[in-house]
Amino acid sequence: MKTIIILDKQNNFEQIIKNLDKFKNKKIISVDHISHKILKKNKINHIVGDSVLNQEDRLKIYDKSISYLNWYENISNEKFMVNGYNLLEIIDSNELQMLLSEKLTKLFCIKNILDLEQPEKIITTSSNLKIINCLNDKITMELISEEEIKDELFFDIIEINFDKKIFPKKIKLSRKKYQLIKNNIENLICKIYGLSYKENKKKSVLFVEFNPESYEELFNEINKCGKQSVLLNSRRSALWSKNSIQILKKTNSKIIRYNQFLTKENKKTILKNIIKFKKEFLNEIENESKMEKIFSINNISFWSLIKKQILDMYMTRIKERLTYILISEKLSNNKDFECVVSLNLSGETERIFSNNKNIISVLLQHAFGNYSKQIESLEITDDLHLIKDKIAVWGEIMKSYLVNNYKLPEEKIIVSGSPRHDSFFKNKLKNESKNIILLTPRPIIHDIEGENSEKYDLYEKTLKKILKCAEKNNIKLIVKLHPQRNEHNEDIIKIIKNYDLGIEIFQNIPILDLLKKCSLMINLSPDSFDASTTILEAMIMKKPVIDITLASKRYEFEFLKDEAICDLNSSENIEKFILELSSESNIRNKLIKKSQIHLNRYLSNQGNASETLARQLTGIK
Repeated sequence: MKTIIILDKQNNFEQIIKNLDKFKNKKIISVDHISHKILKKNKINHIVGDSVLNQEDRLKIYDKSISYLNWYENISNEKFMVNGYNLLEIIDSNELQMLLSEKLTKLFCIKNILDLEQPEKIITTSSNLKIINCLNDKITMELISEEEIKDELFFDIIEINFDKKIFPKKIKLSRKKYQLIKNNIENLICKIYGLSYKENKKKSVLFVEFNPESYEELFNEINKCGKQSVLLNSRRSALWSKNSIQILKKTNSKIIRYNQFLTKENKKTILKNIIKFKKEFLNEIENESKMEKIFSINNISFWSLIKKQILDMYMTRIKERLTYILISEKLSNNKDFECVVSLNLSGETERIFSNNKNIISVLLQHAFGNYSKQIESLEITDDLHLIKDKIAVWGEIMKSYLVNNYKLPEEKIIVSGSPRHDSFFKNKLKNESKNIILLTPRPIIHDIEGENSEKYDLYEKTLKKILKCAEKNNIKLIVKLHPQRNEHNEDIIKIIKNYDLGIEIFQNIPILDLLKKCSLMINLSPDSFDASTTILEAMIMKKPVIDITLASKRYEFEFLKDEAICDLNSSENIEKFILELSSESNIRNKLIKKSQIHLNRYLSNQGNASETLARQLTGIK
């Protein structure tokens, strides 16, 4: 009987390794980078199973995962309507897509393994067993571990990171506990500093999920226009730091708190709607044949793999959504707001407040957006297809792309520049150290390509190449991690700390503070689907950029056409370019000159974008 062993991440993996002694001479296959890493560390011969999928396969899976985001269109939605909102539509599509991409990638990885190996028996884990049963329930199965890994939703865990030494580096909280703490703290701080929003006669601008530290100048300019900035944050609190509180006070800004407007009658209505929703939703979800048909691909249903998480996405968060729908309705009735501004249109609160029919919605570009027709389907992550009223963009390149490719009327586009970068133009001081290099390693994420063990191996190899160059040439590195919660950040930290170079690692400190110190920035990109905003920020500060990608293919982005950065792949002589660009040279000066040409093409209203946008937001008709 041909028997293979298929492994994935498990909390008790060390015990699993001991159990492998019972299965000598059996082919071992890993299907994620964690199991691959542990097997490799223990010098156990195995096949990297997720290598059976090439990039073309992965992009096809991604495209398919996108097609399920509107799954609710396959059922009757009338009973899920509340105050004009479809409760099935109010879900963070990024979180749902991450779940779908992860499950589908693993499903097809294991399918290809089964097709290649044709096993009669499989020894595996509980999570893999579920997938194999979707594919072929006739194969003899044996569990190597009884443990079942809990599939947690990405946004059910809140991670708070600290760069200061007073606190632990990281605190993880459940979403429910975090919201309870956040709401209590906001109530207290608002009471002490008088930051709660109250109805007023002058029109205000509502900002959804904004960080005051990034947009101080915009709030200040709105205040100068005689209007008020009002912040509503359901995720990261607008009062998250002492500096944030001071900014809100200084700019006469206010915040809307969860439950702020709710009367006893409102709470009764919410409770009634919760009961009604849960009953109707369970009736739909428990119709297995219908759900299996909706969530199927190539005649393979994967509903059983995602059912629990889909239930959790809707059932555990329904109170939050209904509360914000009611707040949105009250704000609409008060007619206090010129417009509502958000940085995306796919988050839960953004979906609610940007779809208020009585308030104009403005999507503010928040990142260094670069696009190519070669990867058009990936643009869905920037929500350009969801623009309802207006979008404020950073420059003419972005405007032209929207007009030409989305046929968006020019009157819907505000060319504002980037308000969050006004402060960069006022800090272009030459106080850099020629011996300091800023490294910005972007972590590997799974929302597009799914698990890819070989990419993790190549990432580690490339990062070590950079560290060895610094060690050999007595270069001081400082590291700025990506602020998002990502397990790969922990791997990056471990790799860096294995080198005794005294490297400082930051995550939440403003990148401007670090760019002012360095002479060169190195960005390590796991893929080439988009561009890190740190690249643009380095350009503003006139720092040359080396962007090292692990991808075999680059796409035709404008900053690459303009040769605004040093574009390398992981196999090139990285040390040569680091040494050439970290000190004065013709190559360095030429690169900076080209970066400024691109910057002037890409970014409008440099240094006064906040004033430009404030005037538009406070005069919108």
